[in-house]
Amino acid sequence: MGVPLLKGRLFDERDVKGAAETVIVNENLARILGTPIAIDALLAYEVALVAMGLAIVTEILWRAAATGVLTNVVVDLGGSAEAGTLRDRLARAVGDPTLLLGYAVEGSDDAWIDDAGSPIQPPAPTPDRTVTPIAVGGRELGFVAHDPAFLADPRVMASIAAAVGLAISNSATQAEIRRRVAEVDASRERLVHAGDAQCRQLESALETGAIARLGRVEDALREAARIRPEDRRLAEVIGDVESTREGLRAFVRGVYPGVLRAGGLAPAIADLAGRSTVPVETALGTRRRFDPAAESTLYFVCAEALANVSKHARARGARIQLADRDDGPEVTIVDDGVGGAAIDRGSGLRGLLDRIEALGGSMSIESRPGHGTTLVARVPPRRPQGGPAGAHE
Repeated sequence: MGVPLLKGRLFDERDVKGAAETVIVNENLARILGTPIAIDALLAYEVALVAMGLAIVTEILWRAAATGVLTNVVVDLGGSAEAGTLRDRLARAVGDPTLLLGYAVEGSDDAWIDDAGSPIQPPAPTPDRTVTPIAVGGRELGFVAHDPAFLADPRVMASIAAAVGLAISNSATQAEIRRRVAEVDASRERLVHAGDAQCRQLESALETGAIARLGRVEDALREAARIRPEDRRLAEVIGDVESTREGLRAFVRGVYPGVLRAGGLAPAIADLAGRSTVPVETALGTRRRFDPAAESTLYFVCAEALANVSKHARARGARIQLADRDDGPEVTIVDDGVGGAAIDRGSGLRGLLDRIEALGGSMSIESRPGHGTTLVARVPPRRPQGGPAGAHE
């Protein structure tokens, strides 16, 4: 933390030096000319010597303090984020609580913002307020406005402005990186939502199209078989149509189950548990609807987890819990199997983790050998740029 300068100087060293030098010259001239020296003159002579010494010491201390401010600024700028904003650090180093720091708005010649992003205007220079522009590479990045009494040496302020300019330039680069990362995250999220919408459309089209038509064909064939029970070939065709229809329905469940589209996550999990080869207990803490992409993602997490339980865990049973947290829906899948599971160990959970993270969510797994597996996945409400949480397309 910087040591602030004392506000202002008690006197101007140049004036003191000039007055002291005048007194000393006059006194020495009087000695040379043989003029009697008065007591007042001797006193003035002594005072002048003391004043000159004080002026020299003051100037040394002042310059050392000004250099110390520059050092404090550089050190403070390299500190942790908890040290405060750039403006707070600079104000603390200079010792001026009224210091104002403005940033130039890209693409505008007269727009400025502060650390909070609020509009700000540089004050007009006055005897009580010095405004120093901040430029890097010939481009003006901002300004510093401060009380000159705290730092009167313009050269030091120029050096500080240069140091702050580098910090602003670095912050701008970091901000640009964060902006681009945010764009990539938003793009990933849009892809998930777009893919989810396409899956819902495909499911609906198959249910109302091919599957429905196969159902009507099957009904017609059964009516024909009732009329001609001796036709074994007709019975085989009915079997093929029924098998094709069920296979298509299984495919639709893998794309986007109709129960999920119609009823939401809770009934879809109950349906999933009912079709599992391992006994599954459910604890459905909510039945409200969530964002469709969140619902489908968490549904497939549960489906993949139960598939792994059936194939690898050698578990006697499992449990699925659905909760409505403040930060969105959460599913917890627990089994009493052999444990030792991992997200990166060749399972479909790796791809689902990418999908969850694209939606801004998280997934964790705890699976000690011999102690079963606990998997927790959550997805936050839909981000503003993607539409309101719970919206259905």
